Amino acid sequence: MKSILNLSALLAIAAAGIASGWENNATKVVAPIDEEAVPDQPTEIFKPLPHKHVNKHDHNNLVPKKKTSFYYSTKSKNKTADAHITVNHTMKYPSVMLEDIAAITEVDCTPNSVKTTFNDTKVFERARAFWYNNHGPLVLVTNHLGDCDSELDRAFFIATSVKWDAKTLVAIAYARKADVSSIATQSEISFGDIAAGSLTPVKSKRSLDPSMSFSPTYSLSPNTTLFSQAPYVDIKAEKGLFASNVTLSGYLRYDWLGFKLKELYFDLDADFNADLVFSASVEAEFATSFEFAAPVVAQGIAVPGVLELGPMLEFSVGSDIGVSAAVDLSTEFKLDLAGANVHIDVMNKNNTAFSGWVPTYSASADLNVKAQAHFDPYAALTVQVAANAFGGLLDLSTGVVAKAEFENQFSISAEVAVDENGIENTTGTKNAGVCPHGIYLESEFLFSLDVFATEWYSASIVAFAEPFLEKCYSWDSHF
Repeated sequence: MKSILNLSALLAIAAAGIASGWENNATKVVAPIDEEAVPDQPTEIFKPLPHKHVNKHDHNNLVPKKKTSFYYSTKSKNKTADAHITVNHTMKYPSVMLEDIAAITEVDCTPNSVKTTFNDTKVFERARAFWYNNHGPLVLVTNHLGDCDSELDRAFFIATSVKWDAKTLVAIAYARKADVSSIATQSEISFGDIAAGSLTPVKSKRSLDPSMSFSPTYSLSPNTTLFSQAPYVDIKAEKGLFASNVTLSGYLRYDWLGFKLKELYFDLDADFNADLVFSASVEAEFATSFEFAAPVVAQGIAVPGVLELGPMLEFSVGSDIGVSAAVDLSTEFKLDLAGANVHIDVMNKNNTAFSGWVPTYSASADLNVKAQAHFDPYAALTVQVAANAFGGLLDLSTGVVAKAEFENQFSISAEVAVDENGIENTTGTKNAGVCPHGIYLESEFLFSLDVFATEWYSASIVAFAEPFLEKCYSWDSHF
């Protein structure tokens, strides 16, 4: 059996993808791994199984065909539905899937033959008629009816002739074992119920295969240190809660004649919530940027020898901060993103599309002394998929980084227009009030969505900024 890509290897592939997709020069701190908070996720192995909807008594299954479809399935302990992956091969030669024939009771193989035993004379005779009339090589596909396959894989045999024994209902094909690259002209892989050949985003489609979903959550311990540089600055998360749900689907088409990838795309459906409270104590004029990343959550998915996927998710927070004097700062914000979808076409950036990346949010910021300052916290969700197909023939990573940032600028100002409550929604018309000799806070919300696809491209597909808060701190009332 071919080796299965482990999660360490998947993480290495994905790390390269993130590095190429999102440049971030901030000091990075990685949270220590809490095994209870982030349990190890074993690789889910998809086994070769007969398709649930195939009628094994249908005599059409005896007819050799060049269009073949292979079904792989698993049932996770944490899922209520069976996950499945479909692999379609267009073969060079007419092929028969022995697993789809109910009358075949046993299959035995040697390096030079495939022995098939039937329990129905009529089916035996029909098989002889169909296979005998086939001119040229015949491919027999086996699936654990005997000793022909590895533990978790099907096997392919090219037969040049077949000997039939009507008394014993045994057919012996003189054949040699082959791999897909030598007997197929094209292979297609689809998973997560995505329609093969679809090049449009799955807008408002929330009924994808639920077993291709994962829903990690992560919480920071109260007063977790996010960044510290003695004796100047100490930044803590008084509260940090993250939750997400991500559903994955995708499609791959490979041309064996030219050994070339023809199509590859993924659809990611995502919900994301963050609830954060930061505080910063700064002892003197200071400026820095930092990022704090939670442990990566990874899940391995494998069809041995065919496809290995590593969906991974990372929550991170950070901030750009700068102050003109010793000051204590605080900020809190909530973010809610629901029903978002991104369609990543690895081969053609122009076909990459998105829908629903419109978060709702609330935020506030405060400081305790008169000072020029900015405190710009952000929360980011990175979802990436490492993919390895056909035993390493294709090796890549693709994914998205969604980042929500709140820019809070505190300015010493002699006169600023505000409303009578000291807070103004800047989408409206300014009122005639003033902020005499105080601190003026301007807050702006920024959101971006970046996609990356290893050596193919990286791009920002969503980027917008909107002012949402103005506030006046008067010397007399606040300090």
